[in-house]
Amino acid sequence: MSRIESQAKGRRAYARQRLGTDFRGRAPSVMLPDGHPEPRVENGSKELVMRIVMFGLAVVAGVLCGLYDLGSGRTLITALLVAAASFTLAIVRPSSAWMTAVLVALGVPAVYLWATVAQRAIPYPPSPHVAATLLALLPAVGAALVAVFLHRIVIGEQGATSTR
Repeated sequence: MSRIESQAKGRRAYARQRLGTDFRGRAPSVMLPDGHPEPRVENGSKELVMRIVMFGLAVVAGVLCGLYDLGSGRTLITALLVAAASFTLAIVRPSSAWMTAVLVALGVPAVYLWATVAQRAIPYPPSPHVAATLLALLPAVGAALVAVFLHRIVIGEQGATSTR
C-alpha cells in the first residue's frame, strides 16, 4: 500500500470515528490537506439550541423593523435597521447568515400582511403594492454578505464556519 493510500485510509477511518456513517454505512469523504487542522465536530444539541436562538432573534428583529416601518413609513431608516440587524446576526454566526438575513427581511412584509389580514389601518401604505416590502431582502442579504466577507478577512478562512 502506498503512502497516499494509507493516508486516505486513515482519513476515512478518522471520519468514520468522528462523524459516523451515512445511510449506506460508508464514512463521508473528508479531504484534509497537509498542515490543516482536523475538522471541528460540534455538539449536536448545542448547535441546535444556537440555531433556534439565532433564528428567534432574527424573527424578533424582523418584526420590530416591520412595526417601525408600519408606524413611521420611513423606508430608508427601515432598510438601515434591517441591514444592521442582518449584519449583526451574520457577524455573530456566519454559518447561518443567509437564513437570518431572510428571516429579518421577511419580518417587514409579515407585519404588513398581519395588518392587512387584521384590517388594521396602515397609515403609510407601501407603493405600488404590499409586495414592495419584499425589497427589504436586498439590504438584508447585502449586509449579511458583507458581514461574512469581513468575518473571513478578520478571522481568516481557517476560523470561518462552513454552511451545511
